[in-house]
Parts: sequence; C-alpha cells; structure tokens
Amino acid sequence: LGVIGYSGASAFPAILIGYWLGPMVRKSTEDSFCTTDFGRKRYGRVMQLAIAAVSGFYMFIYIVAELTSISSVYALLTGNSSKKYGIGVTVALGVFTIMYTSIGGLPASIVTDKFQGVIMGVLVIVLTLAVSTEEENHVSKSEFAAASNWTGEGAKAAITLIIAIASAELFNQSTWQRVWAAEDEKTMRRGFLLGSVMVFFLMMFFGVMGMIAYANDPEAYDNFEKFA
Repeated sequence: LGVIGYSGASAFPAILIGYWLGPMVRKSTEDSFCTTDFGRKRYGRVMQLAIAAVSGFYMFIYIVAELTSISSVYALLTGNSSKKYGIGVTVALGVFTIMYTSIGGLPASIVTDKFQGVIMGVLVIVLTLAVSTEEENHVSKSEFAAASNWTGEGAKAAITLIIAIASAELFNQSTWQRVWAAEDEKTMRRGFLLGSVMVFFLMMFFGVMGMIAYANDPEAYDNFEKFA
C-alpha cells in the first residue's frame, strides 16, 4: 500500500494541475508566467509575497534534497563517503546546472528531462533483466509476500503521502512553468496526463524492485546494513 500510495502521490499532482488548476489559472492570467502573478492579480500584493515565500522555501528544500541524494549515490558507487568528496560533487553539479539553465532557460531544462527519461528507460530494462535472469536475485512467493504484505500502516502511509506530496507540489514552480510553456490547453492536458501515467508506473516499478531487494535479504535492511 505504501508503494501504491507513493506512486499515486507522485502522479496525482500532474493530474490536479494539468486538468483542473492549470487551465483555470492560465485562462485567468494569460499574460502571466508564474503563480505569484496569479496571486497578485487575484488576491493582491500580500498573497503574491506569501506565494513567493512559500515557493522559494519549497524549492530550496527540493534542491537540497536532490543534491544530497545525488552526492549520497556517488558516495555509494565510489566508496568514498568523505565530507569533502560529497561537497565537491554537490558544488560541481550545482554550478553546471546553473550554467546551462542560465543560458538555455526552460527549453534546456526540458531537453535534460527528455535525456533523463531515456536513461530511466534503459535502467528499467537493465534492472528487469538483472532480476529475471540472475539466479541470486530470484525470490520465492513466500519471501515476496513477507516483503509486500498489506498493513494498516501502509494504508496510512499511502493517504499521508498523497495529501503531503499533492499539497507540496502546488508550490513547485518547475511544474507551473510547464502550464504557461504549453502551446495550448489541449497540449497541456495531454502532456500532463502522459507524464502522470509514466511517473505512476515508473514509481511502481522501482517500488517493486525495492520489495524484491528486501525480500532477498531482509535482515540486512532491517539492520541498516543496506540502504539501496
């Protein structure tokens, strides 16, 4: 239930914004380019500043979380967990991202999103082959059932994640930029719907991969010997 909830929570904001809020906000402020403009025109200057403050705080946390995750992945892959190495990776990634987005703007970000989509597709194929062909990765039905049981805690997690992620994503300016960048309302709806479906199944896939990994060696994960 937790995996289903997280997958649904990751996909739901795109439907919420792309099919309901996005078209409505775009129609009411056609000459705007962000939600702060909508807040000012609809509710005044104070609301504009409030939206800007919350959005800025949210995006700051978002970026910190992403950079921290990436530096942690590099540390796991290289075996170098020193603070100096982690800071170096974070700074290099941040500087490079600022450079290409400053030059290319939103179109550059969309290009890198497409590139990431291709990489994720390749990763899905590699993981599927590794799990299905390597004997050491196989798990029995009973082992998988123990790792994927339905619990009340899972239901609570699913509901909590849907509410939390949907609420937070309303202040994600990278999502709202695509509302105004879309050619028309039909294109926007189609793009958000397709993205939502792809995100849901991708998150479900990696959730299932996580359950298989846990079922294969539950003690190591319970003792925090393994994290990924």
